[in-house]
Amino acid sequence: MDGRLQIQHPQFAGIATMAIEPLDDVDTDRATAQTIRRMVEYSIADSEDDLVRRAASDVAARLNARDGRQLAAAVHNWIRQRVRFQPDEKTAAPIPGASPLAEVLIRPADLLRMKEPAGDCDDFSMLCAAMLRALGIRSSFKTIAAEPAMPDTFSHVYVIAHTNQGDIALDCSHGAYPGWEAPSSGKTRLWSVEMNSPQLGAIDWGSLLKIGADTGATIAKNRWGQPPEGTYVQNRDSVFYRQPAGQSALAFPGVGVNVGSSGSTGTLLLIAGVAVMVILLTRSK
Repeated sequence: MDGRLQIQHPQFAGIATMAIEPLDDVDTDRATAQTIRRMVEYSIADSEDDLVRRAASDVAARLNARDGRQLAAAVHNWIRQRVRFQPDEKTAAPIPGASPLAEVLIRPADLLRMKEPAGDCDDFSMLCAAMLRALGIRSSFKTIAAEPAMPDTFSHVYVIAHTNQGDIALDCSHGAYPGWEAPSSGKTRLWSVEMNSPQLGAIDWGSLLKIGADTGATIAKNRWGQPPEGTYVQNRDSVFYRQPAGQSALAFPGVGVNVGSSGSTGTLLLIAGVAVMVILLTRSK
């Protein structure tokens, strides 16, 4: 890594440790694979963390059921009730020198340690995968091309839980209910949350990890009450959208609104090759 810095971050109740890894790989698929690899590492490591395990146990105790699919759905609901969506621009704002084209990855244990847990789709997904693993449920990250204008570029990530009762999609950042999935406009891919997965191969670990993701044009989700202008809200099978006056509708149906300040257009979440750095932000122990 280029180095680690300790900074004052208001959302981490004091000192946080930051590491910045530059992105200079123009191969978006490769950079996405590297991003997912780091997400897998965090999810597996933190599935053993006491705080994550207590959260998973809380879900199991409340449900009092042995049906894996119901348990996975309960994890989705638990996270949505406790973690709010926040664009990376806001998370990165207290960080000196952070580019507006930066991705912030918050590992699951640290997300739970925040005063008010908040993150974007990759942070929600890592926490979900870690809690599922703590409960003995296998999962995969699913990346999709959600931007119609870019069908060959992954632009959103969420979790697929693999249970004995069948698979279930868990989009904790944007899905109003377990099983909801954002429509894909192009390619999709599953990435197993296992370090020995062949899907995570073909990465040159002899060089610095080049992890890329958000372009800074991210999604804000209003889950309760009247949505603000420019926001999509999913309510079971219905989608409601309040279009800003004088603006065209967004291309990402049923999910969110572009609130990025980078000047990029479109609603892009996991675009590698446009971001210039990834910020790994953790709470100092």
